[in-house]
Amino acid sequence: MKGMWHAKLPFVIAAAILYGLAFVFRSIRWRFLLKPMGTISLTRLFFALMFGFFINEVVPLRAGELARALLVAGWMSIPLASCLGTIVAERLGDLFVLFTVCLGVSANLPGAKLPTKSLALALILAVAACATLIRWGTVLSKIQLKNPWLQKTTRALGRLVEGLRQLGDLRNAAWLFLSSIAVWTFDLLAMNVLARGFGLSLSATGTGALIIGIAMGVMVPAAPGYIGTYEYFGKKTLQLVGVPTQVALTYVVSLHFFQMIMIAAFGLPVLIRFGIPRLAKRR
Repeated sequence: MKGMWHAKLPFVIAAAILYGLAFVFRSIRWRFLLKPMGTISLTRLFFALMFGFFINEVVPLRAGELARALLVAGWMSIPLASCLGTIVAERLGDLFVLFTVCLGVSANLPGAKLPTKSLALALILAVAACATLIRWGTVLSKIQLKNPWLQKTTRALGRLVEGLRQLGDLRNAAWLFLSSIAVWTFDLLAMNVLARGFGLSLSATGTGALIIGIAMGVMVPAAPGYIGTYEYFGKKTLQLVGVPTQVALTYVVSLHFFQMIMIAAFGLPVLIRFGIPRLAKRR
């Protein structure tokens, strides 16, 4: 396998286009979830997403989710909690796709220790939590309470439910899951094409296993940019599908670097334009 700086340019360009398309579909999905609260252009949502992902690369604890919610809530003049609710809905769609991919990979790699049961449990709990919020969140927000802190909490809960409103309809929920499948399909294709640029031929099963491994890795609290956990879990997953250790590590490091460059190219200009202090003042 060739080194990081010797990938075939056509494959790198193709991977960049596919990775960009994944963010386009993320933007489409987010606009769908925001639709009950107003309208916003796909271009703005695209840059807000890249901005959020960029913040995740430089600040730990997934602070980018809050940052992009602040940005879009300010643009649309909607409550921050409602915008955060749409991000919760996004994560539910992502969890559904990851579980589906994990089932497919497990069927082709019966001996591999994949987190299928953990993902199933997380999905069940997430669906139950969202259903409970949708059912009772609005009701609780209308109750008048004497304690001001409890009153603020219930109101925030009601606003959060506004962001989950699209999940209350079966057809809308199905559209969310279909759009999430499109997002992750382009992510998978980008990973596979970039691997070929480095001379590594990954099967669909291998690419699916890789994305599961990396997704589990970035859930672990770590340094900004998931540096370390991303590489460790990615390397271990590729070893499960027969990729030699050094080849696996070289590719995963290259993949992470490629993603960070793509995110910084679109996210950094938004940070320069708005800045964290000015962003915080929007709400």
